[in-house]
Amino acid sequence: MRNKEELLKELYPLLENELYQEIKCDEIPFCVLPNGIDHIINSRDKRKIKNTECVICKFNKTCNGFFPEAKHLIEHVKDLPAEIILEVTDKCNQDCYYCFNKYEYKTTTRNVRKELSKKELFAIIDKIRDFGLKYIRFSGGEPLLRKDIFELMNHAKGLKIWLNTNGTLVNETNSNQIQKYVENVLIPLNGYDEESDFKITKVQDSFKKKLKAFDLLKKLKIRRAGIVLTKENVNNLAKFWQIQKQQDITFLEFYRPITLKPDVETLKKAIDDIYRLNIKNKTNFKIANALPFCLHRPEITSKISLGSIYDDGHNRLVVSSDGSVKPSYYFTKKIGNALSDSFYKIWNDEFMISLRNNEFLPEICIKCKYKIPCLGGSRALAHLKGNIKERDVLLI
Repeated sequence: MRNKEELLKELYPLLENELYQEIKCDEIPFCVLPNGIDHIINSRDKRKIKNTECVICKFNKTCNGFFPEAKHLIEHVKDLPAEIILEVTDKCNQDCYYCFNKYEYKTTTRNVRKELSKKELFAIIDKIRDFGLKYIRFSGGEPLLRKDIFELMNHAKGLKIWLNTNGTLVNETNSNQIQKYVENVLIPLNGYDEESDFKITKVQDSFKKKLKAFDLLKKLKIRRAGIVLTKENVNNLAKFWQIQKQQDITFLEFYRPITLKPDVETLKKAIDDIYRLNIKNKTNFKIANALPFCLHRPEITSKISLGSIYDDGHNRLVVSSDGSVKPSYYFTKKIGNALSDSFYKIWNDEFMISLRNNEFLPEICIKCKYKIPCLGGSRALAHLKGNIKERDVLLI
């Protein structure tokens, strides 16, 4: 059997064609392809074994082991989050009705909560580095509202820095600073033109400022545009592909609205249209937050959705602007505080371990073909509704 480097060199290009054909691997364990475990057949073959590397691997509870002939490929994956998202402020110069923080503070205490000081944020950044992580994402609110944002980024040097910004405050001066520190930026496109964007943000010239931000940040390795799948956006999805081509945006990524009263038919249409437009434009853009694959045509949904495997506390932590830590943007449950608790303690909290071990899946999901990476859709919304083991609100 080939070595790991040769194997991955052949596998990754194949996985880019998942829109056109199903790609599955049945002779390798999760640790060989940790960012693509949805492409691994996790069979319970009696010939599969585990060794001491498996005992300390983050996938030990979910991976069924490896065939003896693949022993040379085994290399345990440390049980760490891929990134920590640091909300450096809750202040924002926009007022989007579907803001992901609406269930926590947007509608009550936004713009009045006390922010963490620069010294406190320095301490949290040091903890992130000491925890052994490689990625930090600065988010908010709108992080560029902090006057010391570049001091924070400078303190995070050595980590790979990502930035979530609404783009309206990016200008000729600070764009150079952003490109000095940041390798990956996410800017939301709340609409496809000035009028549709204003309906969401309530900010004049917001759309124009965002397009200018993409242009000013052309030196960045990755520039992503985030689109919430509102009814108006879904009815005009093709226009986002036009914007992507015109602005040379690296990726479009889509989000189901996080709400207890979802528009199911609009999301079904979105699934069909994203798949069709990906095929037409030879792209591979995804729905990035948790979405149950059984909502609509799972053989198609599985090709254009990342599922929950990168969401709901499976792969990252979010530090709120008051220092409290939650499993994802959408969870209201707090898991300790980044100032007083270690990230090791938080990541290994009983609730977090249960999330990662898929102990909160609805019973109907446990034997589903699409269990990974779907993982039952949004556990955050199920938790918010009152029963974390309940089916996703889209299915009720």
